[in-house]
Amino acid sequence: MPADTANASPRTRLSSRKRAAFLLVVGIAFLFLLEVGFRLVYSLAGTKPDRLQHAADYFAGKRLTYFEPWPYVGFRLTPSSSPYLRDDGFTSTREISKARTPSTLRIAFIGGSTTQGSADGGYLGSYPYLVQGILQQAGLPVETLNCGVSAWTSVENLIHFELTIQDYKPDWVVIHQGANDVETRLYREFRSDYGHARRAPILPSPGPIQRFLVSNSRFYTWVLLRTRGIPADISDLITMPLPPANQWRLAPEGVEVFRRNTETLIDVAQGGGARILLTTESHNRRPRSGDEVRHLMRTSMDEFNEAIREIARRRGLPLADTEIALDNHGELFTDYVHVLTKGNEIKAHVITRTLLRAGLRDDPRIHIDEGQLKKLRH
Repeated sequence: MPADTANASPRTRLSSRKRAAFLLVVGIAFLFLLEVGFRLVYSLAGTKPDRLQHAADYFAGKRLTYFEPWPYVGFRLTPSSSPYLRDDGFTSTREISKARTPSTLRIAFIGGSTTQGSADGGYLGSYPYLVQGILQQAGLPVETLNCGVSAWTSVENLIHFELTIQDYKPDWVVIHQGANDVETRLYREFRSDYGHARRAPILPSPGPIQRFLVSNSRFYTWVLLRTRGIPADISDLITMPLPPANQWRLAPEGVEVFRRNTETLIDVAQGGGARILLTTESHNRRPRSGDEVRHLMRTSMDEFNEAIREIARRRGLPLADTEIALDNHGELFTDYVHVLTKGNEIKAHVITRTLLRAGLRDDPRIHIDEGQLKKLRH
């Protein structure tokens, strides 16, 4: 024992313990106020408060959140993502069996988050749901499968359709993809199987102290998410981190890979007897302040949309050009590709009119008079 400690009076030792206890209380109070203040500011900033809760629960192993691991596609949606999610990974207002009802027309919509839902309405604001509503209001016997999954590229869409959705024997397949393929072109290296952008997930295994901190402190969780210290979900584990924006480049071969994946999906769908409707992917050409870094992503979307138009011309397929339809509606975008429900209403009307012109109205199961047809056109 040091001499100065041994010679300290009981009163001095008691005073030292009080100071230590006081500093401990002050430290705890500071951390508590920091946590409370952060939660208040975070909620006032308009950020979804459950995002941090979901990330914390996922990292601590309490539950799966938005995604779950799934064979061959890497990940898919969980029931917590939507009450309308069905077991085979698509959303719909009711259960749809693989066995067909002969009198009902079935349409499958393929895509990513821009197909899955709208920024303000989820599935009920998605353009597939709105297309279904327009057609059903006109008395047409239609059911739809919304196969859009956030973060899925043309690779996952192709695999999901070939292994699962084609078993539902859709009459029409509407393809609306490209935004997530854009990011695969921004890496330093490029592989045609997207192996440079995807990886096998290693599930998190936090220690007891980190588990406690993540479970109880949103501020600590936020810091870890910002520094990529923890994954927000399984998709973060599977997706390779992008390089810094100043190192982005557009891999030129990415356009041909996207074209190949899209045409393979068309071949598989047509081989099962489905008719195809292609769409361009709308994107916001009016970047908000701080969003200018996405210029390369917009350039890539333009290249993908031109590839879709070329495929439609060469193969004689109908095309719903939603990019042009939303070109003057920058106020309906929440970022460079996602739109509000009003934006999806525009998409839905363009797609519905194109389906009707492309032959849907001539299907023998459809009985539509001129009054109904006029209503659908408007």
